[in-house]
Amino acid sequence: MLDLRAIFAYWDVIGVFDVVLPFFLIFAVAYSIFTTSNILGADNKVKGIVSAIIGVLFVQNSYLVGILQSFIPNVAMFIIVLLMIFLVAGTFLGEKGPATGAYAVAAVVALIFVVLALGGLPGGYLPPWLYYYFDDQTIAILLLIAVFVGIIWFVTKKPEAGKFWPNLEKTVKNLWGKT
Repeated sequence: MLDLRAIFAYWDVIGVFDVVLPFFLIFAVAYSIFTTSNILGADNKVKGIVSAIIGVLFVQNSYLVGILQSFIPNVAMFIIVLLMIFLVAGTFLGEKGPATGAYAVAAVVALIFVVLALGGLPGGYLPPWLYYYFDDQTIAILLLIAVFVGIIWFVTKKPEAGKFWPNLEKTVKNLWGKT
């Protein structure tokens, strides 16, 4: 019985990832360009033949296939990161547009955590001396506790007029272009 990893390994051996998928991708892109630009006229058979020739010539060049195989996953990762940033920012911003006050701060903090998650938080972004005293799991637990304490403090504190938040809200409004 084959599992899914074995099937993908077999596909790699027979050239599905090196020949078939790049061919279909280039064929689809070329055919789409020919269809929308109408360079080759109205005959779909000619568009298909020329697109197939371009696809075959592309997969024949292993250097170009290698570039494509390294480029496409990077683009996919960028799209996923962008989607996560929009998702996290949308959680705090909502449909109202640019946030003010605490919502803007929460959105910026959330975006910072998305960027840190790309680097494998907590590794790499914390001071090196911290790893001398604590392991990764302890640092992660301490960061989680710090986040919870910060949220509890933020929710339970009493606002003081003329102090930090009004000035921050004014600064954020200026950054968004709203005064």
